[in-house]
Formats: sequence, C-alpha cells, structure tokens
Amino acid sequence: MNIVSKTLGRLVARITGRTAQQEQPAAVADPFVPSVAEVEQAACDYTEGAELARQGEALKRKARKVLGRVPSGTYGTATITRKANSRITDKAAMEAKLKALGEPLPMMDRAPTLVVEVVEISEPAPAVREWSVDDLLADLDSKLTALAA
Repeated sequence: MNIVSKTLGRLVARITGRTAQQEQPAAVADPFVPSVAEVEQAACDYTEGAELARQGEALKRKARKVLGRVPSGTYGTATITRKANSRITDKAAMEAKLKALGEPLPMMDRAPTLVVEVVEISEPAPAVREWSVDDLLADLDSKLTALAA
C-alpha cells in the first residue's frame, strides 16, 4: 500500500468517521482490535519513544567517548569502574570451522521489523458533498463536453 492510498484512507476516515477494513498480518494472531484513535495514539507514542531512544543513544555514545578514555577511579561524585562481560560466540571462528568441514552455516529468519509512520495532515479535509444522481450526471456531462472541445 503506497503513501497516497494510506493518506486517502485517513482522509476518508476523518470525513466519514468510518475506516476501511485492514488486513490482519499473519504474524499477529491476537484478536485485539483497538479503535482508530488508539492506533493513532500508539503510533505517535511509538515514534516519539523511538526519537527519544535515538537521542539517548547519541548522548550515551558522546559520554562513552570521554568515559572510555579515563582510568578507573573516583571523579567527584562519579565512580568509573570496569567489569568483565559475559562470553559470546566467536562468529568468525565458527564460520571458518564450518567452512573447513564443508558444512553450511545454519541460518534462521529474524522477526519482522515493525515500521510506524505517522502522516501529519496540514489542512483540514474538505466538507463532503452529497451527490444526487442528477448532480453526478451533470458533472460527468460537463467533463465530457470539456474533453470533446
């Protein structure tokens, strides 16, 4: 579904108060179906939280550049120490061993990535016009006449 379809769907929902039926992704088996307002709020919360997380990670990287260079010790109210981390698998060595044995590298699928996009609507949707059959025919007739000219 492209951005135009999504935007048109949101405009129709705001104008009519109804939403199109959305397909439930296969990965989501939960029958929970929130209201459109709840989904919009959750999407806004998610994007705001993601932005705060990015800002927090940038701040931590900046601080780590300074703190990683100082020796362990007490600096005013801050105490800097280092501790050993847990061991992890040496992926390069494992790949080399499997390759030497002629064995394929076992792979598994990752969980799907959740992508959230909130589209801001800058101007209010125009009022919906009630069309009668005569109005539609007159409109079509005027457009056909303009095309023929």
